[in-house]
Amino acid sequence: MKQRNKLSEERKNRRVAIYCRVSTDQQDREEGGSLDTQEIRCREYCKFESHDIVEIYKDVASGGTMERPSLQRLFADAKEGNSS
Repeated sequence: MKQRNKLSEERKNRRVAIYCRVSTDQQDREEGGSLDTQEIRCREYCKFESHDIVEIYKDVASGGTMERPSLQRLFADAKEGNSS
C-alpha cells in the first residue's frame, strides 16, 4: 500500500504539456472532436491529477506525418527542457 501511495504522490504536480490535433478544419468545428474540446478534457485531467500545464500545442494537420508545426515545437521545447 505504501508503494502505491508513493507512486501516486510522485505523479502529482508534474509539469506537463498538452498537445491537441485535428486532421481538418471541418473536424475542428465538429462537437466532441474540436481542438477546444480536446483542450478542455486535457485541462480537466491535469487538474484531477494535480499537474501543472506549462504549454498547450495545437495543430490542424494530418496524423499521417510528424511534420506538424506545433508537434515539432513541442519536441524542441521538451528537448530543451521547457515543457518538462
